Amino acid sequence: MKHLSNLLEKYKKNIKPPQASVEKVCIEEIKNEVGFELEATAVMYIPSTRTLKLKVPSVVKQEIKLKEAAILKKLSTKLGKESCPYVIL
Repeated sequence: MKHLSNLLEKYKKNIKPPQASVEKVCIEEIKNEVGFELEATAVMYIPSTRTLKLKVPSVVKQEIKLKEAAILKKLSTKLGKESCPYVIL
């Protein structure tokens, strides 16, 4: 008898999280890593280019860019390599 998780394994490869879910996880990780809490309207994820665009003041953006590698690494572990952003702008 097969386990339920084995039956759904083929769908896990094709299913990607929605844009809003990626933005929500990004906001949480930025808060954990940098300490700034961003509003949902300040973050925009573009799935086609896998780019995370921030509409924040330049001082905040610079702090986030300094820790960009750590943030992207945490995002890839949470979201998976297929659906995490490549770049933070």
